[in-house]
Amino acid sequence: MQPELLEHAYALERPEVVKTRKNFESNIDNIATAFAKEGFPIRSMIAQLHATESERLLEAVHTYLRDVGTQRLRWLFQRLDVRLP
Repeated sequence: MQPELLEHAYALERPEVVKTRKNFESNIDNIATAFAKEGFPIRSMIAQLHATESERLLEAVHTYLRDVGTQRLRWLFQRLDVRLP
């Protein structure tokens, strides 16, 4: 795995490193940047996963996307509720 990716991922596990929201966001941004780089070996990494691990990864991504969509709908309805008489 990419050293910079590991560094920022492990930083998120240590509360003493992520003391502020700015530090948290910086680590997340650095992880996203590492994945976005040209030539990042994501396909070969996923290919190394066991079938069960692959299923869990797919389920985690699906759950994340579903929950993000659900949260966005909640925010939308809350905003609409405030604006309606």
